[in-house]
Amino acid sequence: MEKINEIVANNIAILRKKNRLSLEELGKLSGVSKSMLALIEKGDGNPTLGILWKIANGLGVPFDELTRRPDPMNHVVKISEIEPIPIADGTARNYSVFSDDKNRRFSVFYLEMDKDCHWNSEPHLQGTIEFFTVTEGSVKIINDGEEFILNKGDGIQFRGDVPHSYQNIADCQSTAYNIMYNP
Repeated sequence: MEKINEIVANNIAILRKKNRLSLEELGKLSGVSKSMLALIEKGDGNPTLGILWKIANGLGVPFDELTRRPDPMNHVVKISEIEPIPIADGTARNYSVFSDDKNRRFSVFYLEMDKDCHWNSEPHLQGTIEFFTVTEGSVKIINDGEEFILNKGDGIQFRGDVPHSYQNIADCQSTAYNIMYNP
């Protein structure tokens, strides 16, 4: 199984070169230092979700462009075989289940959130819409200042291009699927 750091390293290097950007130029666009970008491209860095969002926004691409694996039409995806991206100091894990592509402008993520987990998300690309469904526990989402409480089986559609946050408010781990439409 290919490690997520290797996949991210390869995809960032390809996207940066495709856009004819130097590490320094990408650093200015993303707000991520040139040295951090160099480490990530070598596969040596361990970027947080926030850093990856900054890079994706700097490149002007959906987040999945950084985590996309080669994707044959028919295949089974097992969460146990996906290396998660840690969120909120490791108190949550983000699994990229399906990445968007030219024919499918959405991506699917599976999230595990430990008790008391909370994180603020960077606004995504203009026009991004999130479809978030809780599969276990309870989650509070604050989107552009408005608060929503979701319990097992509840879902919400919201703008992903504005400030938003997630918080596990259950007394146990909460899990959810997040489908992101990318314009």
